[in-house]
Amino acid sequence: MEQKENIWGEIRWDYLDDIISIDAWLTDDDMEEGKVIAEVEADGEVKFKDERAKTDRYAMEIITEAREQMLLDRVVSRIELDLEQGDVSAIDELLAHVPKENLIQYLPEDQQKHFLI
Repeated sequence: MEQKENIWGEIRWDYLDDIISIDAWLTDDDMEEGKVIAEVEADGEVKFKDERAKTDRYAMEIITEAREQMLLDRVVSRIELDLEQGDVSAIDELLAHVPKENLIQYLPEDQQKHFLI
Protein backbone atom coordinates (compact mmCIF):
# COMPACT_ATOMS: atom_id res chain seq x y z
CA MET A 1 0.00 0.00 0.00
CA GLU A 2 1.33 3.39 -0.94
CA GLN A 3 1.97 5.68 2.02
CA LYS A 4 0.25 9.05 1.77
CA GLU A 5 0.78 12.35 3.51
CA ASN A 6 -0.14 12.62 7.15
CA ILE A 7 -3.82 12.95 7.98
CA TRP A 8 -3.36 13.54 11.70
CA GLY A 9 -1.45 16.30 13.45
CA GLU A 10 -0.65 14.22 16.51
CA ILE A 11 -0.62 10.48 17.19
CA ARG A 12 0.26 8.78 20.47
CA TRP A 13 0.10 5.27 21.83
CA ASP A 14 -0.73 4.04 25.30
CA TYR A 15 -1.35 0.74 27.05
CA LEU A 16 -4.90 -0.33 27.85
CA ASP A 17 -4.67 -3.66 29.69
CA ASP A 18 -3.11 -6.13 27.21
CA ILE A 19 -3.38 -3.93 24.13
CA ILE A 20 -1.78 -0.73 22.91
CA SER A 21 -4.22 1.93 21.78
CA ILE A 22 -3.12 4.22 18.94
CA ASP A 23 -4.86 7.56 19.44
CA ALA A 24 -4.89 10.41 16.92
CA TRP A 25 -5.86 14.06 16.73
CA LEU A 26 -6.30 16.08 13.55
CA THR A 27 -4.53 19.07 15.11
CA ASP A 28 -2.37 19.77 18.14
CA ASP A 29 -5.24 21.64 19.84
CA ASP A 30 -5.54 20.40 23.44
CA MET A 31 -9.30 20.91 23.32
CA GLU A 32 -9.78 18.59 20.34
CA GLU A 33 -11.14 15.14 21.07
CA GLY A 34 -8.91 12.35 19.82
CA LYS A 35 -10.00 9.03 18.41
CA VAL A 36 -8.62 5.52 18.39
CA ILE A 37 -7.32 4.73 14.91
CA ALA A 38 -5.77 1.34 15.68
CA GLU A 39 -5.02 -1.16 18.42
CA VAL A 40 -2.03 -3.45 18.76
CA GLU A 41 -3.05 -6.76 20.29
CA ALA A 42 -0.82 -8.68 22.72
CA ASP A 43 0.21 -11.01 19.88
CA GLY A 44 1.31 -8.04 17.73
CA GLU A 45 -1.71 -8.08 15.42
CA VAL A 46 -2.92 -4.62 14.44
CA LYS A 47 -6.66 -3.96 14.42
CA PHE A 48 -7.35 -0.84 12.38
CA LYS A 49 -10.26 1.26 13.64
CA ASP A 50 -9.75 3.82 10.86
CA GLU A 51 -8.75 2.40 7.48
CA ARG A 52 -6.94 5.62 6.56
CA ALA A 53 -4.23 4.73 9.10
CA LYS A 54 -3.04 1.93 6.79
CA THR A 55 -1.77 4.47 4.25
CA ASP A 56 -0.85 7.32 6.59
CA ARG A 57 2.94 7.57 6.93
CA TYR A 58 2.85 9.09 10.43
CA ALA A 59 0.28 6.59 11.70
CA MET A 60 2.28 3.64 10.41
CA GLU A 61 5.47 4.96 12.07
CA ILE A 62 3.68 5.14 15.43
CA ILE A 63 2.03 1.74 14.94
CA THR A 64 5.42 0.20 14.09
CA GLU A 65 6.94 1.77 17.21
CA ALA A 66 4.10 0.40 19.36
CA ARG A 67 4.44 -3.09 17.84
CA GLU A 68 8.18 -3.08 18.52
CA GLN A 69 7.51 -2.12 22.14
CA MET A 70 4.90 -4.87 22.42
CA LEU A 71 7.45 -7.36 21.08
CA LEU A 72 10.04 -6.25 23.63
CA ASP A 73 7.50 -6.49 26.43
CA ARG A 74 6.46 -9.99 25.37
CA VAL A 75 10.09 -11.16 25.20
CA VAL A 76 10.86 -9.69 28.64
CA SER A 77 7.78 -11.46 30.06
CA ARG A 78 8.95 -14.72 28.53
CA ILE A 79 12.46 -14.24 29.93
CA GLU A 80 11.00 -13.61 33.39
CA LEU A 81 8.95 -16.81 33.13
CA ASP A 82 11.96 -18.82 31.96
CA LEU A 83 14.04 -17.48 34.86
CA GLU A 84 11.30 -18.35 37.37
CA GLN A 85 11.35 -21.89 35.99
CA GLY A 86 15.16 -22.04 36.06
CA ASP A 87 15.43 -22.45 32.28
CA VAL A 88 18.08 -20.21 30.75
CA SER A 89 18.70 -22.16 27.53
CA ALA A 90 16.57 -19.87 25.33
CA ILE A 91 18.04 -16.77 26.98
CA ASP A 92 21.56 -18.08 26.36
CA GLU A 93 20.70 -18.67 22.70
CA LEU A 94 19.19 -15.19 22.39
CA LEU A 95 22.20 -13.51 23.97
CA ALA A 96 24.55 -15.41 21.65
CA HIS A 97 23.16 -13.25 18.82
CA VAL A 98 23.47 -9.91 20.64
CA PRO A 99 26.49 -7.84 19.57
CA LYS A 100 29.35 -8.13 22.06
CA GLU A 101 29.39 -4.35 22.56
CA ASN A 102 25.79 -4.41 23.77
CA LEU A 103 26.52 -7.22 26.21
CA ILE A 104 29.53 -5.38 27.60
CA GLN A 105 27.51 -2.17 28.05
CA TYR A 106 24.95 -4.09 30.10
CA LEU A 107 27.58 -4.88 32.75
CA PRO A 108 28.50 -2.47 35.56
CA GLU A 109 31.20 -0.03 34.44
CA ASP A 110 33.86 -1.53 36.68
CA GLN A 111 33.44 -4.92 34.93
CA GLN A 112 33.25 -3.68 31.34
CA LYS A 113 36.99 -3.11 30.90
CA HIS A 114 37.75 -6.78 31.51
CA PHE A 115 35.76 -7.80 28.46
CA LEU A 116 37.04 -5.22 26.00
CA ILE A 117 39.35 -6.81 23.48
